Amino acid sequence: MKKKNVFRTAALLAVASVSFAGCSEDDDGVKSSDSSFDGTIQETVQNPPSNEKVDAVKIEMMYNGGSAYAMYEAGTGTYKDGSLELTFLPTLPDYCLYVIAEDMPSSLTVSDDKAKMSGFVSISAYKDGSQVGVFGHGSGKGTSQIKTTFMYVDRDVSITGSDEDYKYNVSLKTGWNKLYEIKGGSKKGYTTTDPGGLTWAFNEYSSGDGDSNFDGTIQATVQNPPSDEIVNAVKAVVESQDVIATGTYQGGSFSLTLPTTGLGGYLRLVKDGFDAPGITVSPADAKMVDCRIRAYQDDRIVGIFEYSSTGGGVNFVYVDKDVNITGSFSQGDASITFNVFAKQGWNKVYMTGSETNGEYTTTEPSGMKWYFDEF
Repeated sequence: MKKKNVFRTAALLAVASVSFAGCSEDDDGVKSSDSSFDGTIQETVQNPPSNEKVDAVKIEMMYNGGSAYAMYEAGTGTYKDGSLELTFLPTLPDYCLYVIAEDMPSSLTVSDDKAKMSGFVSISAYKDGSQVGVFGHGSGKGTSQIKTTFMYVDRDVSITGSDEDYKYNVSLKTGWNKLYEIKGGSKKGYTTTDPGGLTWAFNEYSSGDGDSNFDGTIQATVQNPPSDEIVNAVKAVVESQDVIATGTYQGGSFSLTLPTTGLGGYLRLVKDGFDAPGITVSPADAKMVDCRIRAYQDDRIVGIFEYSSTGGGVNFVYVDKDVNITGSFSQGDASITFNVFAKQGWNKVYMTGSETNGEYTTTEPSGMKWYFDEF
C-alpha cells in the first residue's frame, strides 16, 4: 500500500485558498532561511476589504478529532483600514499535533522521528459571526503560485528529500514557523527559505452558498483544497451513480450547475423515503431526487466535496413541487425531527446533530463550509 505523507495531509487540511498578484518564483526580493517568528504579525493587505465587510479575524486550524475532523482556534487577529494584526497562541495542545515521521515515504528524511507538527492554518475573516473570506500571504496564481502557511512544531526538526510531486527543504524551529509552498516550476515543493516578493491579499467568499432554495448553481471555495494534480473535475452524482452535472475545479475553488430538466427518471415519492410514524409529507404526491458532489481525476473518483460544519451537513435535494416534511420519529435511543420546507427546484436540506439524535431542516446552521474528503 502506498504510504500517506502526513506532511501533505496536513497541507490538505489547510483552511485557505487565495490568489495573489505579485512576483514570480524568480523574484529577487529579500530572502531569509529563518522560518520561525514570535507569533505576531502586522501587515498591510494589498486588496483591502472595507471595515464594514470584516469585523473579526480568527486563526483557525483543522485537526483530526478521531471520528471527524474538527476546528481549533490557534489565535486571533484584528483588521482595520487595510491593516492586519495577528497573534498566534504560544503553544498548542498535543491532541492538535501530528507525528511528522508517521507514514512518511522512505524518500523523505525527518531529523527527529518523535517531532510533532500542527495542521496548516487559515486566517479567516468574519462579519457578524459568519465567515466572509480568508487572508493569505503569497504571490502568483495557479501553478505559478507561491503560498505561505504557518506551522507549529514541538521541537526543532528538518524534513528533506522528494516524494512523487514535491521537493522538501524544510528546517523548522520550536514554535511557529512560516512555510512556503511553491506550486510549480523547477522549484516545486516546500521550503522554509523566504522566496521574497510576497504580499498579503484578501479572498472574499461568495454569499450565495447559504440559501436553502437556490437555482442549482454552486460556486464554492474549499477550506482544505486538494491540488489541481489530485482533482481536475467535479461531478454531481445521484443514487443510481449516474452523473447529472459536471463542473470545473481549479486552485481550491469549483463551480457546478445542477440541472432542472431531464430528472424525471430519477424522481421518487418523497413519502417513500420518510415512511415512519409521526412524519408528515405534504403534498403526498411530491417527488424528489438528491445528489452528492464528487471529486474526480479524469474519470477516476478520488473523493467527495461536502458542505458541512461540526454541527451538520447538507443534502442537495430537487423536488418537483413545494413540499413540507414535518414531525418527529423515535425508536429506541434514536430521535429524528423534521422541519423541512422545500420549494420547487433545488434545495439545501441540512442534517444537524447526529444520525440518532438530530434534525433535518432547511434553515442553515452556522459555520457551514466546503471541505474535501479524499478516498
